[in-house]
Amino acid sequence: MIETEVIESKSNVIMKRDGFSFEKLDNKCYYTTFDIKNKNLNLTNIINFDLIKVLYDLNPDIYDLVEIEKINETEANLIIVLKHLFKDLGIPQKYSYLNIKLHKTQYFFKFESKPIKRTKPSQVPISAEVVDFDHIETIGEFITNSHVIVKNYTYIGSVTNTMSYFDKIAASITYKIISRVINFISNYKKMS
Repeated sequence: MIETEVIESKSNVIMKRDGFSFEKLDNKCYYTTFDIKNKNLNLTNIINFDLIKVLYDLNPDIYDLVEIEKINETEANLIIVLKHLFKDLGIPQKYSYLNIKLHKTQYFFKFESKPIKRTKPSQVPISAEVVDFDHIETIGEFITNSHVIVKNYTYIGSVTNTMSYFDKIAASITYKIISRVINFISNYKKMS
């Protein structure tokens, strides 16, 4: 069983909509949960690094660049460059360079993402700043082969007392990304 340390008693719900929940558990952890259902698809077969690519391909208005370098079936490096969404506010463009490991059984999966801090990829604009987080855990529990409950924990690198409107912006962007993926998978018809 996969264990994740969470301090749920300090939870602050930022957004709940259509089965999606985005919460701030404490000053260092954001928690997102949602579920995906599709009776026409065995979801256990699609949980892999290709699904991460789909997540970003469905959101070209949010990302400038997404590159996945598969090391093997259970590990990959990922470069993400966000669109310069808040340029007018003087906030620098953001990017992440991650090492992701996948642990999977027939009952659950876990993506563990940690930043690669040793270098800035050449594909990233010089003025872009790295998103400051310690690690991300995305955990899924298969209720059935066609239903999975997903929980995501994002641990921030330094303690932050962000203003509530920044939390709401993060929640709105995350909701937009996740809802597109849920709709894509939920409406996918397996080709015969």
